Amino acid sequence: MTLQPFNYDISSDVGQLIGRSGVNITSFEGKTLLLTGGTGFFGIWILKSLIEIKKKLRNNLTIMVLTRNKNQFLESHPNDQLEKSVEFIEGDVRDFKLSKDIKVNFLVHMATTNASETFMNEDQLRK
Repeated sequence: MTLQPFNYDISSDVGQLIGRSGVNITSFEGKTLLLTGGTGFFGIWILKSLIEIKKKLRNNLTIMVLTRNKNQFLESHPNDQLEKSVEFIEGDVRDFKLSKDIKVNFLVHMATTNASETFMNEDQLRK
């Protein structure tokens, strides 16, 4: 399955969500967040939301995304300028190594196999 580019400006949606939730986004200032599964169907929405939060914090939030294929993802989202807002780590969630120098404050784990693999009786541990 090929994902279509996410061409909807979600900045006002994220602003409303922050306002309604009462979350103080300043708690993210100066922090590092690692997102697994950030290039998938649901992950791209979470990623775009985090980028909007980062903008509201004047770029004082580091967003790292684990992906199996950075170039493939960026090619499928050419107009999003994601490389300017996100640090990509290439690897598999099952065995990637994060540098000991990197301190992660928040982890959002969304990585899983894609839907076609899931419905083709993919091994439960691999999922």
